[in-house]
Parts: sequence; structure tokens; C-alpha cells
Amino acid sequence: MKLKNKKLIIVSNRLPIRLRETDIGTFIEENKGGLTSAINKLLEDKTLITQLGINEIHWIGTAKCTSPVWHDNKEEIDKLPYKVKPIFIPSKLKTSFIDGFSLTTLLPLLLYFPSYAEYNQEWFDAYRAANELFYKKISTVAQEGDIVWVQDYHLFLLPEMLRQDYKNIAVGLFLHTPFPSFEMIRLLPQKWRDQILRGMLGADLVGFQTGDYVQHFERTVQQLLEKEYNDVIFKKTKIDKFAMGIDFERYNTAFNLPEVKAFRDNFHEKLSTTKLIVSIDKFDYAKGVSNRLEGYAFFLEKYPEWQRHVTFILSITPSRHDLTKYATLKKKVEETVKHINNRFGTPDWLPIIYRYDTWAFERIVGLYSVADIALITPLRDGMNLLAKEFVATRFDKQGVLILSDMAGAAEELKDAVLTHPTDVEDIANKIRYALLMTPQEQETRMTRMQELIAKHNVQVWAEDFLTQLDKVKTMKSHTKPLLLDDKKKLLEDFKKARKRLIILDYDGTLVDFRLNPNSAKPSIELLSLLKRLSKHRNNHIVINSGRNAENLEEWFGHLPITLIAEHGLMVRPQYGHDWEMPKNLKTKWKDKIRPTIQEAVNRSSESTLEEKTFSLVWHYERMNIDTARLRINQLIKDLSSTLQYHKLEILHSKKIVEIRPKGMDKGSAINKLLTENTYNFILAMGDDLTDENMFSALSEEKAYTIKIGQGATCAEYRLAGPLWTIALLENLAGFNEKEKDSVFFSLISTL
Repeated sequence: MKLKNKKLIIVSNRLPIRLRETDIGTFIEENKGGLTSAINKLLEDKTLITQLGINEIHWIGTAKCTSPVWHDNKEEIDKLPYKVKPIFIPSKLKTSFIDGFSLTTLLPLLLYFPSYAEYNQEWFDAYRAANELFYKKISTVAQEGDIVWVQDYHLFLLPEMLRQDYKNIAVGLFLHTPFPSFEMIRLLPQKWRDQILRGMLGADLVGFQTGDYVQHFERTVQQLLEKEYNDVIFKKTKIDKFAMGIDFERYNTAFNLPEVKAFRDNFHEKLSTTKLIVSIDKFDYAKGVSNRLEGYAFFLEKYPEWQRHVTFILSITPSRHDLTKYATLKKKVEETVKHINNRFGTPDWLPIIYRYDTWAFERIVGLYSVADIALITPLRDGMNLLAKEFVATRFDKQGVLILSDMAGAAEELKDAVLTHPTDVEDIANKIRYALLMTPQEQETRMTRMQELIAKHNVQVWAEDFLTQLDKVKTMKSHTKPLLLDDKKKLLEDFKKARKRLIILDYDGTLVDFRLNPNSAKPSIELLSLLKRLSKHRNNHIVINSGRNAENLEEWFGHLPITLIAEHGLMVRPQYGHDWEMPKNLKTKWKDKIRPTIQEAVNRSSESTLEEKTFSLVWHYERMNIDTARLRINQLIKDLSSTLQYHKLEILHSKKIVEIRPKGMDKGSAINKLLTENTYNFILAMGDDLTDENMFSALSEEKAYTIKIGQGATCAEYRLAGPLWTIALLENLAGFNEKEKDSVFFSLISTL
């Protein structure tokens, strides 16, 4: 049951509004951006807000005006649909916090520009002090049960601060920038980086833009925090990917606005004889503007037939212009523009039209809507919403997006023309390729990208993050780590029991998950441990796995244990030699489905097809996750009617999709065991979605159910990984053998 009357507290460095002072008064303007769009969408469609029991939204951030100016306009501010809570940071502290540590220490490392990073203890002290100011502001409104959603790298220390004093609030952290490989983070002094990583891990859910950034973060924690890796990653914090979207409908429908149409007509009249390349970017050293200009110059030189027939409109939005490095970059860009225009320009043709200004929404859409090419080539970018905005704008389904393969959006927008931002010759070649692309191909590419962007819009992004945060918090409220007192009780109950049932999944529970499933054979030590446990007739050991019968027979056939293969479809009894399987179970359906899965394998060389006795399995361990999702969706679509007719189901587990008959799973196989025997001690351990059926089957029993690793679960307890599984089993075997060795207790003492 969801708690009602909860608050959603958005925390970001920038507020959703700004106060602009003029000679005729002060105006309240909305700070446009993806997060503001997301919250506005949530307020338009309150379905999720209602489901989560949220009745207020507060937004905390840094005020860009003085306290008196804010309070003079508070009456108007209070009319907003959310409650805006400003923080007034002293000027000197703010400079060290923002311009210092955030922009000159952290951001260059996040963007892979270590030579730009500067390290100053006073800046870090200011960063911590500013995060404490945010914490104090939150504490004036937060109560147990609330949801706090922290945004971006300015506030990395905040989640841990909240966690220390609030045990029952849900804390989410989302990073809008890239997260680099651990070699970048390790450049920070150890005390700083440890505080930053532990600060981030104070959140229940940490979200990143791409799967690569997720892996980089996990690797960084593993390399730089060591002890916290197992303890925190698997038991405390969920790490996941949430690719940020845009308000697709707003951009797509804007194509036909009168102001946009007028702008488009005006451009067609003035530049009707030339093709148009457009770049609209913030002024930032990571945007690759200089390389982009060099690529365009290379294009004009290599393909002189296009001179006088192409115009490049480069619009730069002012950003952080008060910092020296940005001023230097601005000067370099303007000199490059001047040089190209002088070199290639003619009295009636200017190769580059350069603007350094902020454009209104209608003018941006108008410019995008007349562009033949959008040239977006950042050196690094967390996502790059500009690319998605250009695609969404093209209601006419024309135009070509040339996109840097270093932008997060490149992971999704596979139908863009991808280039590398430092390869000026490739940029030149891709410009020519895009200019020669047929209208039919433009429409095909644009249609596919628009379908993806419309489906994964900014509202879906926000709803997905908040839904997953709620799930993580709900899961943690009833699932707890198997701490020392619980372990002592488990071992005592085991010792007293006369008939014991121990059920173990294999991959991810007894052995680490492997990219190549065939390399996960049991070690001699694991086989010896299972032999020690199974030799006592009081113990009934069950391997309850998705593996095929051949694997399990080869590895464990010599042991007196029950083997359950293919997620419950085949069983070899504890003291038997023959495999039991459901009667009248047909397999002719495989002939109809096999070609469809094989097509997915043929189109994705990194994937494989495994054929089990009663099921077909598509393995995609080595595939790019977005490509895998695309193939999975296509499989489900192609197989839907066949699945229904043959009474089949799709089982989606860790990096596999399995097609199998309905009606038998890990839980039903365990239910059969429970009807045939009586046990006074039951222990079940598993790591993935398929094991939830087993945990559910044991919910009415007096059983110890243990989830191995992270993720939502109905198990009662949680352990970090296979190392902990083996340690617990070693202790159980030690009791049988009357040994005092306590591997498990020695491990737990390190927590």
C-alpha cells in the first residue's frame, strides 16, 4: 500500500524559473530544459503522481537574484504549479562552488578533458558547504516517506547527507553528463573522490544516460572503493540507465505554427539556391565546434563543386562566457569562421553565417525545419537533446541528422549519419553523403527515429525513473541484508532440523554470471562443497537451474542431489538416474519459431541460439543493449500469434530470451517437492527473475529465501553475490562436520 500525502522534492543547481529585471519591472521566465519539460508533463498527466501518492511538488535550487527581489515577486511565484524553494548562496562561496569545483574540477573530468581540470582544496570545501546548504533547505520541507530527486554533478555529496538523517525517504540521483571511466575519477585526490562516490551511493537509485556510463560507474566503485562494491552496489543502491527524452509533441506540432511557417518561407526566399547546414549549440569546449568548422572547410576544399551551393548557419548560445577558457574558445571559433569565409566566400555567397545569441523557440524550430542537414558533433555529451529536437521538428520527415558517435544520443539514434567529431575528413565525407541522400531514404530514417523519440519522450523518462525509484524503495522496505543475527538464527535452525531442503540456482548464485555460459563450469572446490553437504541424508540439495539437462547431468550427475533443468521442465530425483518430464509435452512448435530467432541471430552476430529439450533460447550477452531491446521487441511482435496458438511463453532473464511451454516454472517444480516430502528447514537462494517463482512458492512456508545480488525481489533476505552464497554453504557444511570454522562470520565482520 502506497503512502499518501508524499512530497516529490526536485533538487537541482538551477531553478525552473528565473527573475529577469528590466527598466519596466521584473519578469518571471521559465528556464527551458528537459527536466522542466518532464515535470510539466507529469503535472499535465497526473496518473503517476497519483499512483505514487504525491500531493505536492517542491523544487529547490540556487536563486539567480537577491533575496529582496525574490520576496518582492513571491506572490506571483507562488502561483506556479510547484513550490519553488530558493537557496541564496553567498557570492564568494557560489563562485568557488560553481565556477570553481563544479565547472573547473569535476566537469572537465566527466567530459574527458583532464588537462582543463584544476584542483583546489578551497573549492572542494566550498562544494561541500554548498551541498550542506542544499541539505539544510531540504530538511525544512522533507519528511519520512517523501521522494527526493537530486540532479547532476553539482550535488554529488547530497544523497549521503540525506541518508544519514532520513532512513525512510526515497533518494534518486540522475547525472545528465557522461560518467567517465575510472581513470578520470582517480585523478581526483583520494579524499575527494571517496566522498563523491560515497555521496552518490547514498541514493537508492542512481541513473545515467547510457549503458556505458552505468558500467563506468560500477567499475569506478569497484576499483576505487573496493569494500563498498559488494556491500553498496548489491545491497543498497540500484544503478540503471535512463536515456533522457524530449517533449516530442511540442516540437513536432510546432512545424505548422504560423510564426515557424513565416520564418521558413523567409529563409526559402533568401537562400533558395543553396543547401542549408545548421548547428545550434551551447558554447562549450566539449561541443567540438572548432572540429566541426574544420570538417566543413575540408568539405569545401575536397568537393569544390559544392561551393556557392551550401551555406552553414552556426548559432552559438552564450554559456559560461565569464570563464577564461570559454572566452579563449569563443575567440578561436570566431577567427576560424572569419578565415573560412575569407578563403572560400564570394561577393554573393557567405559559406558560414555565424550568430552568437539566444534564439526563441519558434526561430529554432523554423531554422531546423528548413535545414537540409543538422550537424551535431560534440566531443562528449551525456545525451544531446538538440539532436532529438531536430528530428522531432521534421514533421515533413525530411532532412538528415549528422551526429557524433560520442554523444549519448548516438546509442539510440542509429538512423542518424554517425561521424567521429575529431575526424575532419569523415565529417566532410558525411556532409557530402547527407547532401546526396534521396528524399525516400531521408523519410525512412527520419520516420524510424521519430517513432523512437515519440515513444521514449521526456515524460516516459521521468515516469520510468520515479517508478523504478519507488520499486527500489518498496523492495528495500521488505527485503533486508542477511545480517549477523539473522545468520546466527539461520545456522541454529539448520543445526536443529531433522529434514532440510536447500534449493540453489546455479548461474549468478553458485558461480558468477559469465558472458560465455559454457565457461561457467563448477570448480573442484564447489563440487567438493556440494558433496560434503549432500552426503548427509538429513540434507536434500536441489540445483534449480535454467541450464539444460545435459549440462547438469555432466556436472552434478555423480552427486545424490535433485537436479531441475530448463526452469522446472525436467527433473532428476535425488537418488534417481532418469530424468522426469511432463507427459504429452510437444516440441514441434520449435520448427516454426526457430527461423524467427535464427533471423535475429543472423542480424546480430554477437548473439547465439541455444536449443534445449523443450525450449529455444536467444543469448545476447555481448550485444549493445539498445540493439538487443530492438531485436527483443521485434521477436515479441513476430512471435505473438504463434506463442498464443501453441500455449508458449517468453521468459526474459539475464541477457537471454527463452521461448518455452506455459505451466511449468521453478516454483511449480518446488511445489511438487513440497507435496512429496516434509521439511523443517528450507533455504532457497537465487539471483534473477526466474527465481521469483521459487520464492513465491515458498512464501507460505517457514523458509529462508535469499536474493543474490541487486534487483526487486519477493525474497526475505539479500546477499551480495556468489562469494557470499559459498561462504554460507561452507558454514552449513561445517555444522554437519562439527567444525568451528566460520567463513561466513569472518566475511560478515568486514561489513
